[in-house]
Amino acid sequence: MPAVMWTEDYLMLTLKQHFPVFDKLRGEGFLLGEMIWNFADFQTPQEVIRPVRCVKGLFTRDRQPKMAAHLTRWRYWNLAANMTGIALPADLMFIGVP
Repeated sequence: MPAVMWTEDYLMLTLKQHFPVFDKLRGEGFLLGEMIWNFADFQTPQEVIRPVRCVKGLFTRDRQPKMAAHLTRWRYWNLAANMTGIALPADLMFIGVP
């Protein structure tokens, strides 16, 4: 079953599909960097075109990390380790990217 839109599972699936594409583009010299659109969830105005709140962030409104925050941290530490050879932090949670 596909994940329900804007759930934590949906965000994880979205990131896991984007990261291999980013890697391919970076390898071909077409990508210089990445940016996460929303750091944390936030309240939005009640309008026809928007939901009551935006839940696309890496962290909750209370700044608690979501699964996507752990995935993003894992990704960027691994990118840094592969590019520079630095050691990974001991507390780095493994979240594999297919």
